[in-house]
Amino acid sequence: MSTSNWAKLKAKIATPTPSGDDASTKMTKANNAKKRKRDTGAGLDADSESDGDEQDAAAAAVARALALTAKDRQSLASMNPERLQIDRLSPTPTASSLGDDATEAADSRNHGGDDEDDDEPDLLDALEKGTPLSLPTHATSTASSASSLLARIPAAFRPTASNPVPTTLMAWFSHLDSLEHPSGSVPDPTKLGKFIAIDCEMVGVGPAGEDSALARVSIVNYHGHVVLDTFVAPQEPVTDYRTQFSGVTASDLVGAPKFRDVVDKVAGIIQGRVVVGHGLHNDLNILLLDHPKDHLRDTSKYHGFHSEMRTRQPALRKLVETYLGLQIQQGTHDSVEDARAAMAVYRLHRGEWDLHVKKVASGEVKVPKNSKQKKSAKHWEKVKGGRAQKRRRKQ
Repeated sequence: MSTSNWAKLKAKIATPTPSGDDASTKMTKANNAKKRKRDTGAGLDADSESDGDEQDAAAAAVARALALTAKDRQSLASMNPERLQIDRLSPTPTASSLGDDATEAADSRNHGGDDEDDDEPDLLDALEKGTPLSLPTHATSTASSASSLLARIPAAFRPTASNPVPTTLMAWFSHLDSLEHPSGSVPDPTKLGKFIAIDCEMVGVGPAGEDSALARVSIVNYHGHVVLDTFVAPQEPVTDYRTQFSGVTASDLVGAPKFRDVVDKVAGIIQGRVVVGHGLHNDLNILLLDHPKDHLRDTSKYHGFHSEMRTRQPALRKLVETYLGLQIQQGTHDSVEDARAAMAVYRLHRGEWDLHVKKVASGEVKVPKNSKQKKSAKHWEKVKGGRAQKRRRKQ
């Protein structure tokens, strides 16, 4: 390094940098001066008031700029070295110039200006002016997620400008009903109908609550109307209510109907109907019921979701978020909400889903079966038989 350059570097290092305390002192003095003028009641004309405001604004801008550490300022300089001057501060802009800058920025965002400086925010200017930096990436991501949601919804049920995206499960049912019946003659929404959705909540029984027992069962029809929602008195002492997941408490089961009475009622409802649900094998097994496979619509197993969700058993909350744009199961599970969610997801894909079931039944499409699925079926048969024998012995 040459002697002249070394001397310049030493002189620059030796130059004292104002500390944060100095900045705070300047702000305090400015505020005290303004307070003294106000307390004394001295008459100030419009020009003097404007001058005082500009001084206060300048002091605030200086304080904010000086509060930046050397490291921060070097980082900012590397982002936009032409606009940022580390060794001196730019003059503080007036209120009118701030308004003009904001207007120009808005025009640039709206019309896509070609100015290179508009492509990236001037960080130091924003800090000196005290204006927050806009984050266009948030708006972009929101618009992108909305367009992705619309792309995943089948075209027949895709919301439009005149029919916006529903924001609740029941709003989705109304939306689907209006599209399936454009004439407005929607069938009685309280009628049982051909399609029902079911969901069960379990509690823990046995040592450490490892075994499951039915505690609540909910059934809704094709339009989301509740057909059955009841708690169930377990046949064994409850050792774990699993309230954080099931939402069931001890008081809910006081005076609840007996297991056999509820099972008989459920069996009568699902007989001859298409049953929709998520993880239906769990619900049917806990109810000790069977149902024809071609009358089951399990959202956890439908092949049409595998590629989109990138898993063979997607969670119900993920399906609802992906296809309906809603959030469910934020706290404890609600069996009515889960049944409605499964029915809404099924209705969106009913056309291609039912066609796939027909092709499988006719042998046109073969569904591969692995050893794990066969083993699981045998396992559940043993569990079902063991529980049935235990209950018969108790009776």
